[in-house]
Amino acid sequence: MLNQLRVRATDSLDKVFLDQPPRNEFASATMLRNECFSFQLAYTAEEGWLPNAARIRLKVESDLAPWISIYQVGHIASTLPTYPRVDDDYERSAPGLYPDRLDRLRDPFEVKLLLNRWQSLWIQVENPAGLPPGRHTIAFSWLSGQDETVQLARTEVSLTVIDATLPDQSLIYTNWFHADCLASIYRCDALSEEHWRIMGDFIEVAARFGINMMLTPCFTPPLDTAVGAERMTVQLVTVHKLQDRYAFDFSQLDRWIRLCQDKGIRYFEHSHLFTQWGAYHAPKIMAVENNEEKQIFGWDTDASGPDYTAFLHQYLTALRTHLQELQVYDRFYFHISDEPVEKHQDSYARARQIFRDILPEKNVFDALSHVAFYDKGLVDIPVPVTRTIEDFRGKVPELWTYYTGFQSFMYSNRLISMTSRRNRILGTQLFAYDVKGFLQWAFNFYYTTLSREICNPYQSSDAFGEFPSGTAYMVYPGPDGPVLSIRLFTFNDGLQDMRAMQLLSSLIGREETMALIQAHIGTVDFTHAPHSDAVLLGLREAINRKIAACLEKE
Repeated sequence: MLNQLRVRATDSLDKVFLDQPPRNEFASATMLRNECFSFQLAYTAEEGWLPNAARIRLKVESDLAPWISIYQVGHIASTLPTYPRVDDDYERSAPGLYPDRLDRLRDPFEVKLLLNRWQSLWIQVENPAGLPPGRHTIAFSWLSGQDETVQLARTEVSLTVIDATLPDQSLIYTNWFHADCLASIYRCDALSEEHWRIMGDFIEVAARFGINMMLTPCFTPPLDTAVGAERMTVQLVTVHKLQDRYAFDFSQLDRWIRLCQDKGIRYFEHSHLFTQWGAYHAPKIMAVENNEEKQIFGWDTDASGPDYTAFLHQYLTALRTHLQELQVYDRFYFHISDEPVEKHQDSYARARQIFRDILPEKNVFDALSHVAFYDKGLVDIPVPVTRTIEDFRGKVPELWTYYTGFQSFMYSNRLISMTSRRNRILGTQLFAYDVKGFLQWAFNFYYTTLSREICNPYQSSDAFGEFPSGTAYMVYPGPDGPVLSIRLFTFNDGLQDMRAMQLLSSLIGREETMALIQAHIGTVDFTHAPHSDAVLLGLREAINRKIAACLEKE
């Protein structure tokens, strides 16, 4: 029989490796009524009646039980967990198994034990309508799988729900959604009914975890594509070519907009109108001509040539009218080209002028990190990488930022190998800098570099050694839809921290709120982060206590 079961409650920042006990202890915490709160139960069985594995039952006793979800933390293999240059705020840097995937358990909860290995359960407490305020005890009884009257262990934690709610998220957050990756990995036709169903499931999860802007493939996005190559066509706008005139069918785009809005998406970003890294060419655009669908623009199209310019005049004019009728035009953002550098200024300027001549009232936003683009009036809303945000701070009316996997030395990021606090601290940094929008390039990118191959992260979490694990996706493509990750929850915790800071700022002022933050964690910029889980969690507890104290005075 099972002789010894060890269970320890730990917080959401702890990463429990199979060969290492949890480093933190968790007993109690506070939360606001409408937020998602997480912690973990780490466990190991040192002896047992089976040589390899056993199953036991977990029973939850609490008045919060209806709002508790439980996930088994799964370990993902990584051959490239980091880039060669690392700092001292990584969990590990060697190839191995890393905790990240979260597999939902269903009641009655059955837990699998791997003898002499540490595992963990991810406990989520959330009720969007609002949890009852006050102190709540959550008890977990670990019961024998052979005889459920035998209790092997019992774990208790307490949560105090403060009678306050997080304000709505004001940050515009886009994490690029790759529709073609879903069609590829689920082996379905692009824009088939099966594809629409799958996209809806993934968009719903994206919105649930703070994403409120959706990359919209009006044309197949010209991203991560080798020159001369192409990605699967996922074009929402049907184009009819009639000699030198064009007609547009927006019915698929309308379906996309309705789907996104139904799932909670508020903002939309049009796929880039010119190719990545230079704006030299047009994106791949398909059209129906003489009852035959064919490609009319692409790598062989001069971006500023008369044919594509004439097309854009007709298309953007028609699109503006249509989006105005749908009353979403004010929430539609436009891109020129992704990540241009200094040598691309002339080609970018030509492309920008074409757009300005057609839609002069619309601002353009692009991920770019050279301030000269803004100084010369080429971009209205520059989105600099976190490494260069200081060059734009104080210059631009709206400060945005983004990161890729490369911002992984001294900067916040979401690699599997990083500490979770390194992921979560971004929310505090966004608040401190009063950032309006945040962009990341890959919510569900399941291809390798330049989209050469399909790469299921269950098989390779690092795109066959091309991206450090965690760079290119936040959710796994499960057989029944998206499978969540620790990193997804942790990033959302950072967004909740930011919203709690905004709430406190509305009560005591921004200056006093910043003073409280700095008193707990010191300097707040994009290169500093607490090297202690307790310090970051302590900051959030201090904010909660201050909110509660302010409300008690009212």
